[in-house]
This record gives sequence, C-alpha cells and structure tokens, in this order.
Amino acid sequence: MIFDQKPFYTIVEFAVRLGVHPNTVRKSIQEGRIVGFKVGVGKNSSYRISHSEFARMAEVEYIVERKQ
Repeated sequence: MIFDQKPFYTIVEFAVRLGVHPNTVRKSIQEGRIVGFKVGVGKNSSYRISHSEFARMAEVEYIVERKQ
C-alpha cells in the first residue's frame, strides 16, 4: 500500500506510518495533539486523519531534531 497517495488514514495506518502503537495515536487525538475526525455513529464509528496532519507532524519532528 502506498501511503503518500491517500488523502486520509485510519488510526492503524497512521500509527504504522509514525512507527507508534495505535493506542498512542488514539490518545493523541483525544488530547488534541493530533487532529482527527470521527466518521460513523456508535460502535461503527472510527477516526480519520488527513495526510496534511502527517506532514505537519513530520515537520515538527524535523524541527525538534534539528534543535537538539
């Protein structure tokens, strides 16, 4: 699967892309550190995260690494 061609990611896809556990992504969404939006209702709901959010996070990580 080619991630760069997807406009939105599931929590699992986003976690794989970042190299973290899906629960880390869920918690980050709940805390407002990652912007995600809910689709569906009730038990059938899930989150989607835009590709631009991944790009924003990658930019922040790059800036943090360069300052160290």
